[in-house]
Amino acid sequence: MALWSALIPLLFVLVSAGVYWLLARAWVERELMPRGVAATYRVLRVASVLILAGGLAGLIVWWPNNIAVALSVAGVWAFAAAEFTNYFIVRLAYPVTRWFAAVAQWRTPQLVADMHNAGD
Repeated sequence: MALWSALIPLLFVLVSAGVYWLLARAWVERELMPRGVAATYRVLRVASVLILAGGLAGLIVWWPNNIAVALSVAGVWAFAAAEFTNYFIVRLAYPVTRWFAAVAQWRTPQLVADMHNAGD
């Protein structure tokens, strides 16, 4: 159960982000995210936080006795939290050679910028 508690938040964040990038290709000529899509992603942002919190609670309840398994599931959950941060809080994805300098700039993720600039 601990693995599912970590994996479900990761899958939720990655699938919703993947759908965003697929949809973004559709409105690239319009240049603005449709308002309905922006509203959906505002809901998904809140849902992601709740699912991450539920996953963390599940990890605590079903914490594995084996240290290797425990570190693995904690790593999966941490990756989900990092992906949520990357898509909804601050951009974290940069080339390794300039990662430290780029992350220090605290840039707004493209998804968040699209939500703020949504039009119809």
